[in-house]
Amino acid sequence: MKIEITRHLLQFAFCLFFLSSCHQEMGSTLQMDDDKVSLIVAPSATLVDLNRFAESLKKEKGIDADFSECEFDQEGKLRQLKLTVDCNDGFSGTVVQPALLLKGNSTGFVRDYKNKEVPFKIGTL
Repeated sequence: MKIEITRHLLQFAFCLFFLSSCHQEMGSTLQMDDDKVSLIVAPSATLVDLNRFAESLKKEKGIDADFSECEFDQEGKLRQLKLTVDCNDGFSGTVVQPALLLKGNSTGFVRDYKNKEVPFKIGTL
């Protein structure tokens, strides 16, 4: 009986560990190459992070990204994302998303220069 209980406790502990490790928040990511630009904003993003992304996008791809209307709490944590993107090639858009909804979702934009069907997407990706 003790062995059975111990086995179940170990299984339970493993399940908790597995679920918590799978649910860890990923950080924000900016990926750029000749064919595609992708930005995913995580709820942990700071104003410094967002401004750095905007600078890189402008410098390397000529894409304007405006985060000026994002809202942050007193600790500098993102409360609401407002991202306006202008690729300066006819593709542009805006997404507004509370930080709570950023968790578990990939929110940002993609400009795919090779994909004729979906060359630009902004929002939940």
